[in-house]
Amino acid sequence: MQPAITGILKEMEIADNKMDRFINALPPGANIEKLPEGMRPEVERYLRDAKEEYAAAADIASKLSPRDPGYREAIDKMNSIKTGFINLNKNLESHLANRVEFIQDKDDLSSSLNYNDNKFLTSVYAGDYDGFKVTGGELEFFDKAKGKHVRTPDFPQYSLTDVVGADGIAKIYDNERNLGFKNLGWDSKRSGRKINRLFKKIGNQGVIDMAFDGFDEYDGNYIDTVVKKQVAPKMSMEDWLVSDQRENLKTKEGFAPYRQGFETFISEVVKDGWDEGNQAYVAQINTVSPGSEQAGFEATNKAIDALAAQDTVTINDLVSITLPSDRKFKETEDGFVVVDSNGYEIEGTRFKAGDKKAMRNALQFAANLPTQYRTTEEIKPFKSKFDFTAGLPSGNTEWTTEFIKD
Repeated sequence: MQPAITGILKEMEIADNKMDRFINALPPGANIEKLPEGMRPEVERYLRDAKEEYAAAADIASKLSPRDPGYREAIDKMNSIKTGFINLNKNLESHLANRVEFIQDKDDLSSSLNYNDNKFLTSVYAGDYDGFKVTGGELEFFDKAKGKHVRTPDFPQYSLTDVVGADGIAKIYDNERNLGFKNLGWDSKRSGRKINRLFKKIGNQGVIDMAFDGFDEYDGNYIDTVVKKQVAPKMSMEDWLVSDQRENLKTKEGFAPYRQGFETFISEVVKDGWDEGNQAYVAQINTVSPGSEQAGFEATNKAIDALAAQDTVTINDLVSITLPSDRKFKETEDGFVVVDSNGYEIEGTRFKAGDKKAMRNALQFAANLPTQYRTTEEIKPFKSKFDFTAGLPSGNTEWTTEFIKD
C-alpha cells in the first residue's frame, strides 16, 4: 500500500512541477496603465480569459504522457495563447505609436481621404473605442460604415496635406516670378515641362492630394472650386463636401477626366507668378531716381521727342542730344547723319530734317537709348507754351481792326 501511495505522490509532484513550468512560460500580460481608458476593459477581459484557458490546458498537459494525443492538443493550445500574448503586446505598442502620430497629423490630413475612412480612423485613434475587441492577440476595431470589425493591417491609408507637391508648385511659381522680373518672356512649354516633372515625382496620389488640398499660391482648392462648378454647380457646399461625386474624385479613375484640366489650372497659377514678377520689373523701370542712369535715358528720350516734333532742325539743335563719346552729328546736303570717331557714317543714322519719324528713330539709335525708354507713338506737332491770344477780344471779330479802333 505504501509504495502505491508514494508513487501517486511522486506523479503529483511531477505534474505540479510541469504545471509550474507551463505557467512560468506564459509571457507577461500588457501594461494596462499605459492604455487609453476605452481599451482597458476589453484587454483585461482578453488577458483574464486567456490565462484561464492556458491554465486549463497546462493542467491537462501536466497530467498526461507526451505520447498521449491529448497532451499534444493541450500544448498546441498553450502555444497559441503564448503567441497571442506576444502579438498583443506588439500590437498595443504599435497602436499607441500610431495613435500619437494620427493625433499629431489630424489637422494636416489630406482632404483626399475618404469621408467614412476619416471618421473610422478618428474613432480608432481619438474616439471612445466603441466596439473594440481583442481576438487571439489581434486588435479589432468596429467600422460602422462597413458594419464589420477591421484589424490594423487592413486600415485605410491616409496621407497628409501634400507638402511635396505644394512646395514644388511654390518653387516653380517663384522661378517664373524671377524670370518675369528679369523681363524674360513667358513660355508655357517651359513651365509645362516643370509641372509634368513634378507630377511624375509625386505620383497619382500626390496629384489628387494637391487637387484637394490646394496651395499657398491659390485661394481654395481645385476640387471645391473648378470641378464643383462642372459637376454640381447648384449643390450647396455643405452637401458637396459629403457627396458621392466628391468622394469618387479621390480615386485614380474618378479623378482621371479632370487631371488634364488640373495641369492647365496649375499652369495658369504659375503664369500669375510670372505676371507678378514682370509687373514688378515694369514698376521698377518706371520708378526713376534723380541722377540715375534711368533718369538720363528718360531725359535723352524727351529731348529727342522735342526735336522730332519741330518743323525745322539745325546742327546746333542736334548737339543738345548726348551721344556716346565716339560719335558726333554731321550735316549733309539734305539732312544729317551720325559718324564715328574716324568720320565714317554709322548705318541707320541718316535722316532728313522734315522726316520726323526717321529722325526720331535715328537719334534713338545713335544715342544708344535702351528699347524700353524709346517713344514709339505718333509724333505730335510742336506747341509753344506762350498763349498768343491771351487778353485779346473774344468772338470772330478781326482783332487787329478792333485793337486799332480802341
